[in-house]
Amino acid sequence: MNQLQYFKNISFLFIINFGIKPIWVFLIERKFQLVLGQSVYGNYFSTLSLIYIYSVILDLGLHTYTTKVISEKSKSTESHFYQLLSLKGILIGIYFGLIGLTILLS
Repeated sequence: MNQLQYFKNISFLFIINFGIKPIWVFLIERKFQLVLGQSVYGNYFSTLSLIYIYSVILDLGLHTYTTKVISEKSKSTESHFYQLLSLKGILIGIYFGLIGLTILLS
């Protein structure tokens, strides 16, 4: 990909992002806040924030590790894939368990 195409794509993403975000924040999100009320919306927002914080558990550096291992040993990708898949399954279980516990406690 040449630099001109790259800058066109980046510019397009910035224009779309700066166009959609204000519409979302000032029209759609504000409407939800008015319809739900402050207490319900506050609970929603705090739970959503915790879910984003817990999303760190879903990776735990596995992406970086996998990229390093596969670039060094490209022949062992199939066995590595199944080990990574089982580990991701365990992490997803922990993630949903933490989210459920947080929802029950709030």
